[in-house]
Amino acid sequence: MHLTTKQKFAIKRSIRAMPLAALAKHVDASEEDILDYLKKRWRPEKYAAFVAARHADDFPEERFSLRQFVRKNIAAIAVLTALVFVSYLNGLGNDFVSDDLGAIANNKELGTLRYALAHPQHFLNATAYAACDMAPQCFRIRNIFFHLGAVLTAFALLSVLWRRKDAPFFAAALFAVHPLLTESVTWISGLPYVFYGFLLLLSFLLYILSRDNRRLFFFSIVVFALALFVSEKAIVLPLILFLYEIVYGKNALPWKRLIPYIGLGAIRGILLLANIGERVRSLEQDYYQQPDISNPLVQIPFALTKYLELMLWPAGLTLYHTELSVGQGEYVFRLVLFLLFISVLIYAYKKHKDIFFWLAFFVITLLPTLLPLGVAWVVAERYAYLGTLGVMAGAALIVARLHAHTRLTLAIPIVIALIVIALSARTIIRNADWSTQDSLWFATAEVSPEGHVIHNNLGDVYVRRGDLDTAVKEFLTAIEIKPSYADAHHNVANVYNEMGRTDDALAHYRTALELNPRLWQSHQNIARIYFDAGRIEEAREEIKKALDINPRDENLLQNLNVITERLQNSL
Repeated sequence: MHLTTKQKFAIKRSIRAMPLAALAKHVDASEEDILDYLKKRWRPEKYAAFVAARHADDFPEERFSLRQFVRKNIAAIAVLTALVFVSYLNGLGNDFVSDDLGAIANNKELGTLRYALAHPQHFLNATAYAACDMAPQCFRIRNIFFHLGAVLTAFALLSVLWRRKDAPFFAAALFAVHPLLTESVTWISGLPYVFYGFLLLLSFLLYILSRDNRRLFFFSIVVFALALFVSEKAIVLPLILFLYEIVYGKNALPWKRLIPYIGLGAIRGILLLANIGERVRSLEQDYYQQPDISNPLVQIPFALTKYLELMLWPAGLTLYHTELSVGQGEYVFRLVLFLLFISVLIYAYKKHKDIFFWLAFFVITLLPTLLPLGVAWVVAERYAYLGTLGVMAGAALIVARLHAHTRLTLAIPIVIALIVIALSARTIIRNADWSTQDSLWFATAEVSPEGHVIHNNLGDVYVRRGDLDTAVKEFLTAIEIKPSYADAHHNVANVYNEMGRTDDALAHYRTALELNPRLWQSHQNIARIYFDAGRIEEAREEIKKALDINPRDENLLQNLNVITERLQNSL
């Protein structure tokens, strides 16, 4: 049959969006006529790739076997494992830094049963402590293994979805080494992000495979429940499954299969809303932030384009992204980029739904952090742990199609290899920033000089180095940036006290207590100044105030006994 111009136009427009049988029915032509037309129009390698893909679609998918998958992909699995360990092993011996200190190094409850049962992360911390005492390697190796689990699960997931070898491996390799993930993998306190990320991907994979094995459906739900327990951010899985059924599903939406996930997600969502008050109090007391309603027209375009920027060019990596004030020019620029991204999503939905799915996956995984409630940071690298996989998968699909439809059969894998090596090198360099408290805060200040928390921590660095004058400057800079920052007032008071400037110390201690009445350490240090000055009664009053806030502290109780004994001896 001779195809008309109208039929040819319809074929060119729909060949990527429709199966061949459906397209033949749509244009009222036979499949053989369409194949003959494509064979004349396309290059031989492009036509061969299309026929091979069609052949795969014509036969039922084999039941997934983990043993067979490993056997067929043992080389790829070995390379991915090597990439993870090569990229992260140099950070294995890093010290405890930032939140690690309070959660682990200085945590007196670490070895108790109550602490171990409080939360999965606490349980893992307690077991690592029981096995290795305070060796940072034991705590950090968990992150690396969970990341490896996420990488291999992503590889299996993409292999099942795409039934090809190149794109799943490209995506998993980029995900394995990308330096944006160092905050989640190298930082011990990033454990919840790699843990829940691994569990969410595993639950997703089990959901897909459960069509052939009903027992896997039950395990998928159990793994999802555990992911929700680890992090509320796993609440997005029902949306991912819903989108998966739309893009990859062959029948009507299987609501009965989705209902358990929706139900568990709804329960976790209710608990999350009930806990917002506690989150607000934590922000106010620990970080001196006043949560407010963010403008989503500013927050969402900025955050999404910032993450994409860090994925494409991971140079400005930092623990605190504080340089977030958006001028009119930058806002317009980022808004244009955001609208361009949305346009790509719309185009991909019409033409390349697999690419659409993974770019949408990137957005969906970030949704819990994009709420305009002001209870999360606008941008934090750990938030993008899972979302990075979505962008890497979309990029891998594009590259794989170029690889299949161009004559550059050798050049493209070489370019991908060079990119993976470059990203791995950047990750290795970034790991060094997390080596010690000093290296972390110097590296953070270099990228984010306007952060009040950063200057406060730099002050601590200089105190440890004995440079008290520079420490004072850093604490005062933190106060200048955020006058309500009680911790900086307390810390500069400590330095003034050490320098013998007790009047200045007392003034800042009192300011710290006005800003944060629960800062019992300020009461304790004021008591010390009064005690040394012979003002014993006033010292006792300050210690009592500290004990009212922290009644179980043994040092405070001992100080009270010493002061009481001094008062009795003076009578």
